[in-house]
Amino acid sequence: MPHSSSHIFYNKLLFINKIICLTHSIDSVIRTRNYSFRLPYKGRDELSALSGSFNKLLKTVETDKASIEYYSNVLEEAQIALIDENQSLEGLALADELTKIANRRAFNSRLEQLCDSSIK
Repeated sequence: MPHSSSHIFYNKLLFINKIICLTHSIDSVIRTRNYSFRLPYKGRDELSALSGSFNKLLKTVETDKASIEYYSNVLEEAQIALIDENQSLEGLALADELTKIANRRAFNSRLEQLCDSSIK
């Protein structure tokens, strides 16, 4: 049975509506950076498949973003710990372990600072 022109017109409108919805959704994700957004997709047509693939992409971006944030925090904590350890080591390197009095290295470092500041 051939399709009536109204049926074809309805299918074209449905197709255009799906394209518009997909475009608006993509624009919204770009604008808001809300990677937890998911497109509703039903059916077995190409646009439903595209919506499903877009959702998979968003899930990947969301997961990768969470990993980056996690490792960024881990890195920041490690940098803070490293700074603390370096300060501790610097203190050990500039003082006698037994008397806690500044050693020759501390004297030379301070002398160099004073010489540099007097030149300027």
